[in-house]
Amino acid sequence: MANISKEQYNDWKYFCETIQATSSVNVLEEKTTQDARIKRAKTDFNYFVTEYLRVYADCDCADFHIKAANKIVHGKRDPDDPNLVAVLEWPREHSKSVIATIAIPMWMIANGKLNGMILMGKNEEDACTLLGDIQAQLQFNDLFIHDFGEQFNRGDWQTGDFTTKTGIRFAAYGRDQSPRGARKGEKRPNYAVCDD
Repeated sequence: MANISKEQYNDWKYFCETIQATSSVNVLEEKTTQDARIKRAKTDFNYFVTEYLRVYADCDCADFHIKAANKIVHGKRDPDDPNLVAVLEWPREHSKSVIATIAIPMWMIANGKLNGMILMGKNEEDACTLLGDIQAQLQFNDLFIHDFGEQFNRGDWQTGDFTTKTGIRFAAYGRDQSPRGARKGEKRPNYAVCDD
């Protein structure tokens, strides 16, 4: 954060405050209501996005967003090759970055399926900026934290390379950098995104 301007810092602060304002928790909510929300959120991607990521979701997800997320998170894999390589070729302004770098990995966390994430951008600075959006969600999204646990991990929460309390590492790399050694303990990244 040392190399940013005061304006950039104020924009970041405003974004984090907006996340908190759009993710408030009803303290009078009954446990059964919370349990029902969590259960639905784990299986219904559109509901997950519109409930937990309101800062982005001013309408429902498109069918192709839902189809891609379901394939990536809940899709059936070949037992001999559990890997999936997907190319999201959607027109400009169709939420590729939000879906791929924020919504899907957060949905994977909600479902207990994310071990680690690598985000590669055209350069390290751009990758760090993209990764900063999910970092802000994991730190300031009160409803997500309320339902799926605190993610913020003091001492291991820096721009471009941070690890959640549960040991999920997020790392940003530029095109010319190698992600070799990106594991955290026994957890190897199982989700990677290349975004321009």
